[in-house]
Amino acid sequence: MAGLRPLPPPPPTRLEDLDDDSIIQILKRIPCRVDRGRMFSVCRAWRAVLSRILKPDEPPRELLVNLMREGGIPNFVIELVLKNKVDARKAFFNLTAPRALPWLLLPAPFCGGDGDGCRSAACVLSGCHVHHYVNIPPGARCFGSHDGRWLFLHFLAPHHTLLQRAGTPCPDPHDPPTVAHRVDAPRTSGLMYVHYLALSGRADDADCFAAAVATCRWIGPGPRFVHLQTRRGVVAWNRRAHGEYSTLEILAEENGVDDTNVDDVVWYKGEFHFVTRGGHVRACKPIMNGERLALDGGWLIRQFVPVLFGDHIHIRTRYLVVSRGELLMVVRFTPHPLQRGTCGFKVYRETERKTADACPDFPVDEYPWSWSELDMLDGRMLFVGHGCSRSYDTNQYPGFDAAIYFLDEGDQYDNAAILFRHGHATRYPCSDNGKWTEDGGVQRCFPRGYPSDHSAPVWLFP
Repeated sequence: MAGLRPLPPPPPTRLEDLDDDSIIQILKRIPCRVDRGRMFSVCRAWRAVLSRILKPDEPPRELLVNLMREGGIPNFVIELVLKNKVDARKAFFNLTAPRALPWLLLPAPFCGGDGDGCRSAACVLSGCHVHHYVNIPPGARCFGSHDGRWLFLHFLAPHHTLLQRAGTPCPDPHDPPTVAHRVDAPRTSGLMYVHYLALSGRADDADCFAAAVATCRWIGPGPRFVHLQTRRGVVAWNRRAHGEYSTLEILAEENGVDDTNVDDVVWYKGEFHFVTRGGHVRACKPIMNGERLALDGGWLIRQFVPVLFGDHIHIRTRYLVVSRGELLMVVRFTPHPLQRGTCGFKVYRETERKTADACPDFPVDEYPWSWSELDMLDGRMLFVGHGCSRSYDTNQYPGFDAAIYFLDEGDQYDNAAILFRHGHATRYPCSDNGKWTEDGGVQRCFPRGYPSDHSAPVWLFP
């Protein structure tokens, strides 16, 4: 009997009997910070385990210090956190959690009619479940967002646009206060409908530029009176200009653009990049010339070799996404022009043509750029939205697969025409939301979207 091996210890039967490494591994599989906080709020055993692993003489405390140092947190802040158990627990939750993925804000009908003034927040990290609700000013149309919980809001009465940080009904006392920056229409415009907007940096940064694609009712001279002309253009704004827009230029045929409709805008390599419905790119860099906005070097026009998609699918829209330092174009398809439901996506990478290729009809000197189709998403999670698309890597999110998450933004240009004609926009269906994967196609993973008279769904970046 001397050669028999001893029996392994019995498996733990209580949560308190788990070793610290197992507790940390469990935490890593609950990536959402809201879920973690609720879990420890309702379970006494989890609170006891967390208090145990944060003792001064235990290795997880060293792990907490290492995580904070890797995040660039100063030493004096680390010492203050370690002295306070509550702050230490919160830091441990946050530092072992991955970067938060966007929330989808949907109208909440029980918060007042069709959800005016309140939005439900569906969290992708939590299986697309609704966490809580976000307060939105009544009557606002959400048309974009930016990092740091900034939302872009448009109001009809009175007519103005706001950049505002979103808040919750029960805000965290550590959250920054609600801040709003007003953005007025150009002086030559009587009315402006902003389709989408992108920022060059932090919304509250004094040097932040904004570029918007908008339909304006321009005021021009007529033969006997001042006449109104509705045109779509690009409007730029800088926060140092005290909320005043300066109209840079109208993207039209006389400016070398093959069509007047622009599908998306993104800030990339120090410039705003716009993609047209012809698949070409127009880039500009706004600067301050004294007290006035100007373009540094004018418009940069990049002609791309046309991409052939086939006649069996219809292009609904295009998005520009910055991913791993490269510019991607995501094309969204519907099965028929009269059908709104999304049926698929294709992703292309911006490529500069060095030599002549198999496109004799499009010489390199006239079309120096092309869109190269990606066969696979290659571990990317893309969240697409006009002016606010983002890219994340799945290796930072265990259990998540490569996918494209999309939302129902409504008919961007049709709504502007109806607004100028009748004074109000159409009803937003808010139903074409979900994700698309290479193997599974379109999946309706988000909660049901209720129609709204005020706003389409929008991403929120917590």
